[in-house]
Amino acid sequence: MKKRMAFLCLTLTLAAFALFSAPSAYAAAPVFTDVPDSHWAVGFINEMAEGGLVAGYGGGKFGPEDPFNIDQMCTIICAAKGYPQSSKDGYWAYGAVDYCLNTLKCLPNYGAINKENYSVPVTRELAYYMLMTGLGKGPEAEGKANPQMTATDIPDYASIDVKFQPAILKAYQQGLTVGINDQLEFAPKTILSRAQGVTMLVRAGWTQAAEVAKPVTEGRTIDEIYAAFKASDKWEETQGALGMVLQYKDKTCGTIEIEVRETMSGKMLFVTMYERSPIGDGLIDNSAFKPAGRQVVKSVLDEIFPTKSQDAYMALKDVMLQTIYEYGGAQYPSAIRWYDGRMMVCRSNSDSHIIEFDIGELNDEKIYNSSKAIVRTSGKQKYISYAGGYGADPEAFELDKW
Repeated sequence: MKKRMAFLCLTLTLAAFALFSAPSAYAAAPVFTDVPDSHWAVGFINEMAEGGLVAGYGGGKFGPEDPFNIDQMCTIICAAKGYPQSSKDGYWAYGAVDYCLNTLKCLPNYGAINKENYSVPVTRELAYYMLMTGLGKGPEAEGKANPQMTATDIPDYASIDVKFQPAILKAYQQGLTVGINDQLEFAPKTILSRAQGVTMLVRAGWTQAAEVAKPVTEGRTIDEIYAAFKASDKWEETQGALGMVLQYKDKTCGTIEIEVRETMSGKMLFVTMYERSPIGDGLIDNSAFKPAGRQVVKSVLDEIFPTKSQDAYMALKDVMLQTIYEYGGAQYPSAIRWYDGRMMVCRSNSDSHIIEFDIGELNDEKIYNSSKAIVRTSGKQKYISYAGGYGADPEAFELDKW
């Protein structure tokens, strides 16, 4: 068993290769003629292909034993985060390398962004550094954590580049590698193959390409959407803590507000469901979280997302059931999506006892891409409910009724 684990760990090194062009998310796994069913990594390669993170050379070829290059890894990191690919100056991976180098800062600077500097094989130490700083431990990661492990437990730790050492130790502690042999040696300067890279990503929990923001040609601005609600006889405008807000008139559905705010990222629409009165009177009323209140929010989403309101509503369900952690470091239940040409974030806030939708301006791809780029955390906390303590109370909120 130890030998098998060591072998898998040797293969388990960050890979990423949507070669020459980023594959579309959730594409069907191609049949690579050079990866037969008997190949040790066929399952890992097919899983990555199905998730849209891996593509081949074309002509049915994958090249499992070819070296895995730095720019290929950058491309996969971008695909996993939903960052759009782009070329420049004749270099197909320019945008991906630039994103990893200057935005995520998960790639050391090896000079000008061009094929000569970044279409070169990646070493194990660089691969793990990019994995841990650019992606982190994925939500479906395999391996048993070993938080008590120290640098002295890794025999060749001193041979690891100093700038890579903390990330590699963290990978050991989180169970993303156990080294290449029974002695836990890391072999930092070893070059990875493409098959080994795929194996590492799958075992680190990264198998699915995130949705890439795509602009639309038609749609309303944030101000136009707010004006439509204001014109409705179901909403009334009142003074909120930060400015004018719309409140739903029927208070049997709880306290539900809509407001427009100017943020550092630009103008956004906020839809807020309160578990207690927002005016500071201490009144606790979780009606907004119950079926009637949720249907009001559903009607709001119908107005904002003409084709994806049901999907947005199901994101709310996942957040309230506390089964999804995607946004803002993903410490608390949250979902981030790109629907009908705009960003949507649905998140809980345990301090304020609210659930909130943050809606971006039409075709504001920048805010979505930057928000998706936040590294996820492995520490997850439950929503703290007045009604049910830790964890949203299924009975109090009637979470079986959607």
